[in-house]
Amino acid sequence: MANVYARMTKISDAQGRSNYIGDPKRQENIIFKKKDLEHGWGVVSEFEKQKSHKDKTNWEAREIVVALPNNLSNNLEKLEHVCDDLVKHLVGFDHEQEYAVHWNKDKTNLHVHLLFSERERETWHTPKTYKRDMWYDKNTNRMAKANSNNAELRFKKGERMKDAQGNFRYDYNIFGSKDIKFTEQSFLYTQKYTIQKILKSYGYDLDVQDKTTPFLSQKKLYKGANTDYLQNAKNYNNEVKLYNQAIKDHLKIEPEHLDTYHDMRRVLEKEIKQENRASQSFSIKAIDVVRNIKEYILNLLEGLKKKISQKRDNYEIGEWWDGNKNKIVEMLRENENRKITRERMKNFVETVDKVIDSQEQAIHEMEIKRKEQSTEEVKIRSRERKKNYGTSL
Repeated sequence: MANVYARMTKISDAQGRSNYIGDPKRQENIIFKKKDLEHGWGVVSEFEKQKSHKDKTNWEAREIVVALPNNLSNNLEKLEHVCDDLVKHLVGFDHEQEYAVHWNKDKTNLHVHLLFSERERETWHTPKTYKRDMWYDKNTNRMAKANSNNAELRFKKGERMKDAQGNFRYDYNIFGSKDIKFTEQSFLYTQKYTIQKILKSYGYDLDVQDKTTPFLSQKKLYKGANTDYLQNAKNYNNEVKLYNQAIKDHLKIEPEHLDTYHDMRRVLEKEIKQENRASQSFSIKAIDVVRNIKEYILNLLEGLKKKISQKRDNYEIGEWWDGNKNKIVEMLRENENRKITRERMKNFVETVDKVIDSQEQAIHEMEIKRKEQSTEEVKIRSRERKKNYGTSL
């Protein structure tokens, strides 16, 4: 998936920049351009000169360059709507602004240049007043010193000015103060998400490259850069695209490795930056490093996919379990109820058997006792007969 790209720069010569981005002789591949200039860049330039300090440059405008989906060039009406929304949400209303949509030389990168003033246009005005007492010579009508011969006070300090027809005169302030949002760091951060949201509303789903992403950034192909740099940067960007796609595919299977890829990105970009600085060019080592890591991830993905294929039966049994789990649970519970009933019946029978055994034991003991008593009675009667009748009997 492509990333949102946007770059903002300060412009010291708005008229010159306007001529550059909108001149067909200097930009061969202009697709579309549009202006909303009520006063013009010349008026903006004069206004900024009045506001500027001698020891500090007062920037006349800013420019935002936004990369656009290439197939927007096939639908100019849609292209215009996209660019109008970009102006509306990035710049705002009532600014002097214009934009021009270009191809690069190879027609591989469609982009729009948004040129705008940081000041909003204004329509309010204030009455002009005299800043001091105004004295004039009665005879010549020329300004004179206060209280000099033939001098008269015609206008007092603070008195409102009038024109020759007697109408009050006004100061018109055509621009307000510069909007500070364009200087804030947060604007540079949020503008990419604004662009992402606008493009998504037209069916283009792009990622935003920031510090929280695990994906590597591509290198800019600077206009006027030497051939070696451009070729190496193109090769690097191609490897980065494949690297980022491999990471996306891996994280879909094993999202728990997101922190690892965050750390990889941090280390790689730091080391690549240092290597490029040391070689004073674009290092070929960076291309090799990204390519090697990409190959490792792709091999890892291939192994993971084989494992997933081998575990297909497990996924099928899982689906079967999801569909039949409730039925099985109900059946198990029914069997459990039957088991409980049988257990209760068994306990009841055992209890009854114990009662019967106890009763039988009691009867047996009573019978033994009865027999013992009967034997003892026979012995007693025999002793009594012997006592009464003697031994002769």
